[in-house]
Amino acid sequence: MQLNGTFGVPRWKWLFLLEGLPAVLLSVFGMSYLTDRPHMAKWLSASEQQWLQQQIDSEVKASSSHHDAGMRALLKKPVLWLLAFGYIGVFFGNSTLGVWLP
Repeated sequence: MQLNGTFGVPRWKWLFLLEGLPAVLLSVFGMSYLTDRPHMAKWLSASEQQWLQQQIDSEVKASSSHHDAGMRALLKKPVLWLLAFGYIGVFFGNSTLGVWLP
């Protein structure tokens, strides 16, 4: 790379600029082209937008009802609490040794 000193910028700074510039340009393009909702996507047809919105709605409905029941069942298991408190004990023990040993 023969950019050392070009425009008063050292070679290592040119490396950061040339490596980072494509990522910045791609992110600007992605932010303007990609959308949050199917109805805002100009590249999808009306039937594709409708189908995609139905899929999203069904996944949200299925995950919210299933998630609550699964979480309650998980919190009722004593094995979970035993592992959690065991991990906390190991973590605090190691942290204490790391802080207070010379």
